[in-house]
Amino acid sequence: MSIRIVTDSGADLEREEYQQCDVELIPLGLTIDGRIYRADEKFNKTDFFRLLEAAKVFPKTSQPAPAEFEQLFEAAKQAGDQVVYISIASALSGTFQTASVVKAMGEYEDVWIVDSRSATLGQKQLVMEAVRLRSQGKTAPEIAEALERIRSRVRVYAGLDTLEYLRKGGRLGRAAAGLGTLARIKPVVTISPEGAVQVAGKCMGKARAMREILGLTEKVQPDPNYPIYGVYSGSQEAALELAVKLAEQGIELPPEQIFGLGPVIGAHIGPGAYGVVYIAKE
Repeated sequence: MSIRIVTDSGADLEREEYQQCDVELIPLGLTIDGRIYRADEKFNKTDFFRLLEAAKVFPKTSQPAPAEFEQLFEAAKQAGDQVVYISIASALSGTFQTASVVKAMGEYEDVWIVDSRSATLGQKQLVMEAVRLRSQGKTAPEIAEALERIRSRVRVYAGLDTLEYLRKGGRLGRAAAGLGTLARIKPVVTISPEGAVQVAGKCMGKARAMREILGLTEKVQPDPNYPIYGVYSGSQEAALELAVKLAEQGIELPPEQIFGLGPVIGAHIGPGAYGVVYIAKE
C-alpha cells in the first residue's frame, strides 16, 4: 500500500515538482475568449499572462468534473493505495465539495480530503508538508490530521496592482473592492482563516503597500522550520525587491524560492502582484 498525495491547479506547483515530489494533479479548467484550457502542469505561466492581458472577455475558471475524482479514487482503490487530496480553499472554489461528494457516493474509505483554506503557495505549503510527512512514514490519516492542524498558521500577504480582477471574478464584493480599483491605490490582500480573500490594506502607491506587507510579516513571524515563498504575477521585479526588504528584517527569502502565480489564481489576481507566503510561528 502506498500513499498518493494529490492536489489541484490552485497550488501552483512548478512542472518539475510533480515528478520530483511524486504529487498528482487534478487540473481545473480555464476559459479565455471562448477557448477552454486545462490548467495542468504543461500550461505555461508566462504564456498565460500574455493571454490574460490580451483577452477581450474576463477569463473564467471552472472546477474539475466529478469523473476526474472518481477515476483517481477508483484507481487508488483498485491498487490498494490511500489518497490524501489537498484542495484549493472551499471558500474560493467548489472543488473541495465535488471531491467530497464523489468520496461519499463511492464509499472510498481510503481517501482523505483536506480543505487547504488557502490557495497558490499557501496551498503548496500544505502539499509539501504532506510530502515530507509521507517520507517520514506517516499514515494517510496522520498526514491529513497534521495538515488540518497547521493550515490555520499559513499566511499569504500580497500586494496587487488592482482589485478589479478579484471583483470581476466574484472573489471580492464591490463594497470590499471599494477604492482598490483606482489606479493610484495599491491594495494588500490576505487569505482569511476560512479561506476567503480579504483586503488587509489600501495604500497610496506600491512603496506603502510593500511597507504594509513588511509590517504584517514583522507582526506575525515565519516559523523557520518551514519554507518561505515569494510569489508574483507577470514580472518578478517587485517580489525580488520585497525579498531584499525582508532580509533587512532578518527574514531570508532566497530567489529560488520565488515562484510565479499559475493561471487559476492568476486569472483572479491579474498581473503586477507580488507577495510572501509562509507558516507562522505557533
